[in-house]
Amino acid sequence: VASSDAAKNYLIWLHQLAITTPFSREAIDTTFTMMQAMGFAKEEAASMTDAMIRHGSVMQLTDDLMTRTIVNFAQLKRQGRITSDELRDLAQTGFIPTGEIMADMARSLGYTTETMKDFEKAVSEGKVDIDEFFTAFINYGRNLPEEAIERMNRSFRGFSQNFKDLIYSTR
Repeated sequence: VASSDAAKNYLIWLHQLAITTPFSREAIDTTFTMMQAMGFAKEEAASMTDAMIRHGSVMQLTDDLMTRTIVNFAQLKRQGRITSDELRDLAQTGFIPTGEIMADMARSLGYTTETMKDFEKAVSEGKVDIDEFFTAFINYGRNLPEEAIERMNRSFRGFSQNFKDLIYSTR
């Protein structure tokens, strides 16, 4: 019974995200499901989904761009370490501030401005666990300004998607 209640709570949460963000229910469900398929526990998948939705709202990502970013995250997770190729892919889209996330990650691991070269070397040698990157991304998402997220939700795109999701939910 408890797992049934937990599943219902996740469905309610996903539905609320769909009707309060500029993303479709399908894109949100895909994000959450892909996070779980990548090996994240439900709570971690929820945190990653929330961070991705918040980031996507601020950056005005489309459903497609958000899904492509999740695919890059899946590749990183599968490799188990940070690779320069995947970071370059994320940075080239212009949608993930990899420099900011990596700097936050370095600070959380105890590196300073003076020891940043050591951090870069550890990353290049594959000595930094990929979960550190995902934790830094979740923290980044949590710290995004609420006003910017709300502004996107009030845009025409946000309003029309929220309306579609609301209509869909009443079927």
